[in-house]
Amino acid sequence: GNCLLLSAKGVELYSKFFTDLILALQAAGAPMEQIWSYQLRNEFFVEHWNPPFNKSSGLVTAANGVSYDMSNAADKIRMGEDGVVFWANAVRQAIRQVDPQALVTAGFFTPNAPNILREGDERIVPFRAAMERSELDFFDIHAYAGFHDFRLEAENYGIIGYMDKPVVLG
Repeated sequence: GNCLLLSAKGVELYSKFFTDLILALQAAGAPMEQIWSYQLRNEFFVEHWNPPFNKSSGLVTAANGVSYDMSNAADKIRMGEDGVVFWANAVRQAIRQVDPQALVTAGFFTPNAPNILREGDERIVPFRAAMERSELDFFDIHAYAGFHDFRLEAENYGIIGYMDKPVVLG
């Protein structure tokens, strides 16, 4: 997963997958007006246990051309946040080149801060960065009824009072 988000080749291949899919649908005469949106990924999170996040030293240059210091925890978080924004914007732009009316979204797993909802869960969920800085048309959040008070999940997502783009509960 991280290589598709953080490497230039990964972003290129992700974009190619969606553009190839859309072009094939168009060529087959699919009713394109019936497609609500393209979801780039389901329950997005950064795999902190895999490279480059599990490195403790060195610089990593991500797809956005920025280098991040792997000995710095804040840089790792920033890399995940910048990475999701760059990836989402690049893939959305590629999709819109072949389907100018397309809506593009991503589904996000519940962040684990500021409220700790899953003890020991260190997954990085850069939802707020995507919500605040990406060009995604709307956001698909996944809260699991019965496990937590939804207000706690809404606080973690940062959607209380948010009005800029639609948020869909998936």
